[in-house]
Amino acid sequence: MSTHQQTLSHRLQQGLQALKKTYQQPKILLLFCLGFSAGLPYLLIFSTLSLWLSEAQIDRTTIGFCSWVTLIFASKWIWAPILDLTKLPILTYYFGLRRSWLMSTQVIIIVSCFALSFANPSHNLTSMMCWIMMLSLGAAAQETVADAYRIESATQLMKQATLSAVYQMGYRTAMCCSGAGVIWIVSLINTHQQYQVQGWQVAYFSMGLLSCIGLITSCFITETAQPIQDTFISPNTTTATQVKKNKKTVRRNTLKSMYCLALAPFADFFMQHGRQSYLILLLIGFYRISDILTGIMAHPFYYDLGFTKIQIIYIIKLYGFFMSILGVLMSGFFIHYFGLLKILYLGAILSSSCNFLFAILAAYGEPSTIGLSFIICIDNFSGGLTSCVLMTWLSHITKTTYSATQYAFFYSWTLFLPKLIGGFSGILVDHTGYSLFFISSACLGMPVIPLIYWIQKNTTSLIFNQKKTCVYNQTISKIVQ
Repeated sequence: MSTHQQTLSHRLQQGLQALKKTYQQPKILLLFCLGFSAGLPYLLIFSTLSLWLSEAQIDRTTIGFCSWVTLIFASKWIWAPILDLTKLPILTYYFGLRRSWLMSTQVIIIVSCFALSFANPSHNLTSMMCWIMMLSLGAAAQETVADAYRIESATQLMKQATLSAVYQMGYRTAMCCSGAGVIWIVSLINTHQQYQVQGWQVAYFSMGLLSCIGLITSCFITETAQPIQDTFISPNTTTATQVKKNKKTVRRNTLKSMYCLALAPFADFFMQHGRQSYLILLLIGFYRISDILTGIMAHPFYYDLGFTKIQIIYIIKLYGFFMSILGVLMSGFFIHYFGLLKILYLGAILSSSCNFLFAILAAYGEPSTIGLSFIICIDNFSGGLTSCVLMTWLSHITKTTYSATQYAFFYSWTLFLPKLIGGFSGILVDHTGYSLFFISSACLGMPVIPLIYWIQKNTTSLIFNQKKTCVYNQTISKIVQ
């Protein structure tokens, strides 16, 4: 055996030992359950909802516009500072900042699922979408806090990759429940081929019961929130003695401090990366655009092509679920072995390529189980891989001091453009057909590859620059003064 082969073998053994040691920690199970809780509502307001609306004879244009409710996930950065700074009365005192917000958002999710179990889109679509919006708000807030907890639990890149993989495994398992599980329940209750709303209502009620897992998990996790230190507040800030003498000055300083704390996460990113920050945001915004655009019209596509609910359950949901888990597991291993940026390349190529395969299936025009199985194999594997590698990279460039706000800001950019464009996907399908829609969505993901090449040539952009941080803190201090 050559020296090079021995070195590779030694690196492989070290990587496997590190993974084994990490997966044996008790925190892993709790993080898996937290990922499960975060992933459960997603399909209930995304592709599963699209299938329900399709069966209820809601037109594709309306379904496309209804997908805009998921833009709430893209606006998390606006109200994420509230989750970082605001303490809930009583709950925060007993459970801590992160746990109290997790419990509150999980209660909102449970109540919304129970309310949707009485909804009927054929009779009152507006009322149903109001509850879907409430579910989206709870789910988006829960994801923000859960991401902050995960980032604060590990600061090293390799450990972050493993925890991201475990979190994604829980997330994908929940998506299987809210995807295949919901369709299975509907098929079990609706024995006739005709649409019956009762099956969907029972399915959403069941998802409300499953959401209780997150509430139970929040009772067992430990608080990780780090107090935000006022490192950017002037030394001349009012002391405790002066507070009693001049309440007006104290109130003014407090408002300025809160303003700086809300502004700090965003200014921190732009100050540290400079002009490069705009291209980084461009990469984040386009990285999953092909995957997300396809997901909006995927279930109406399967329904229109003639696939049955049983085929959707076994091929798309169950088989696809195992392939997505494989993609998540392999992404963690690949990041350990090959490095983060190389796997970013792989995810971008796979994500765009899968849409061309969907275009071929649409052009074929008949429900081919073999063709769909092959496409789902590639698509779900790449979906699991791209989600995990993107989560790892975003977690790596997120500062733990502002974990909830900064990560929400990055994550929002991964959804904003795809969801905004996706709202018109129904119109595009109605006018051009599914084939051209899938080809167009694949082409939108192509610019990601040269953007990653630029990131690879400027790897220092991924490292926080201490000098720029000092300049930033001095700037904020002047504002407070």
